[in-house]
Amino acid sequence: MVKTGIEDKKCWPEWDRETAKVEVAWDSDDSGVLITVALEDTPVGQLRARMQDRVLIISEIRVEPQITVKQKIGFFSRRSATKGTGRGYGTMLIKALLAYARNRGVKMIVGGLTAEELKQNRFALEWYSRRGFIVARQPSALIPGSAASMQMLI
Repeated sequence: MVKTGIEDKKCWPEWDRETAKVEVAWDSDDSGVLITVALEDTPVGQLRARMQDRVLIISEIRVEPQITVKQKIGFFSRRSATKGTGRGYGTMLIKALLAYARNRGVKMIVGGLTAEELKQNRFALEWYSRRGFIVARQPSALIPGSAASMQMLI
């Protein structure tokens, strides 16, 4: 297999929607992968997935609702809190997961949401759909306790 682009890297820079430089990295072993998005060395997003046969199962995806950023004002800099969601960190996590999956010969990525997660974030299924997942409002057999599922064939 020929490796191109970010597939063969474990760490690389990206840019969020407000042009802040962030770092995307993955740490993996035979059982799965942990992907992290960090802004100024502070983790702002995380995705965990486990490998089962040639299927990656997303067990957690989380983006911090609020982050602290450093702003330069003249000669001084100060830290301020800003909204963490909606800056593209979740999309960066999914892109890194796809690169990892293609590099490892994964056939499918599967995820699930509980009823509580659907209640807290009613746009979650739409978000996954816009990123190429096939979504269904039915449980996944691979994810116990799920109320909705999403899958992507690679």
